[in-house]
Amino acid sequence: MVIDRNHLKVLISGASLGNKGGTGVYTRRLLKGFAAVGTGFDIQISAKKRILSIRNALEFDAVNGYPGGFRKAIAENFLLRKHILKINPDITHLPAFAGSFTGTGKLVVTLHDLAFIKNSSWFPILRSLYYRRFFCNLAQKADILLVDSRFTALEVQKYLGIHPDKIRVVYLSAEPIDTSPELFRTHYDLSGEYALFVGTIEPRKNISSLLDAWILLKNRGFTGSLVIVGRWGWGKARLKKRLLELCSKEWSSYNVFWFDSVDDNLLSSAYQGAKILVYPSLYEGFGLPPLEAACYGVSSVIGPAEALNEIYGDIAAASSENEQESLAEAIKKGWEFPRDPGELMEFSTSFKHSTMASRVLEIYSEVVG
Repeated sequence: MVIDRNHLKVLISGASLGNKGGTGVYTRRLLKGFAAVGTGFDIQISAKKRILSIRNALEFDAVNGYPGGFRKAIAENFLLRKHILKINPDITHLPAFAGSFTGTGKLVVTLHDLAFIKNSSWFPILRSLYYRRFFCNLAQKADILLVDSRFTALEVQKYLGIHPDKIRVVYLSAEPIDTSPELFRTHYDLSGEYALFVGTIEPRKNISSLLDAWILLKNRGFTGSLVIVGRWGWGKARLKKRLLELCSKEWSSYNVFWFDSVDDNLLSSAYQGAKILVYPSLYEGFGLPPLEAACYGVSSVIGPAEALNEIYGDIAAASSENEQESLAEAIKKGWEFPRDPGELMEFSTSFKHSTMASRVLEIYSEVVG
């Protein structure tokens, strides 16, 4: 049967549009991909009390989107349900693996990772309970479950018992932004070469081991600075205290700098100016920062997360285990022997927003066919 896309309605939950974390980045990039390729579907986005077009949603998120927390949960579970009943979509897509579903039409859910099942201690108790209660239930209801890597596909089968016929792997995307490489340095008055970490600071990102490794390297005479870019998410208070201490004047010889979330232009500039990216994460569904760094020809040192090795194993400058000595050696190797910038940029071109969006559109057609 030939599917007439123009008469098929898709409703996408936009509750994560204002979130600077991974789910918000994914949702915005998916919509950018749709805008680039043209969808053929009647796609609408549920955001706050409004239903938006793709173009309006991309303009809407910067000012009016939900940053996360309680208000985001309300939007995911109550406002979305109201919008589903209003427009009666053929497909509802929940891109942040959370939301409410009325049973109207088909359900597509993107499940980015199962960290909340793999190790509940990585999350605050209430957050962990919420994730386990709602995310697992939605995954079971989904007609098609999108995951970010083959690793996550296996995790879903193992922990949720979902049949592989319902699972589709769709890799994430990143594209370079045309920004001056000096913008970040000038803005924060930085000089010299630096290793960069990008990401929300939470337990599985392994920041404690990164700091241990960096101190070890500096005590051995290593030059350069460590720049950490990302908001504090959650974790033990002593880690935050330690990070702030290392950034203080008393510890200035270690050259550690921590900057909260930055806008896209500053982040692009931070990548361009970095000697290497260090991403020592213990667990990921995909892990975007190494791909974002590759867009600018910047090498990455990756941690032991299996998804990182699936995606970047062939192009990473070095990989490490979860010990300070292993990570220190990997940073030193990556610093001294970076990968070819042209090779990295060529690698990144396989992960365009339009490529990701086209694959999702194919799955929309499949799920109603």
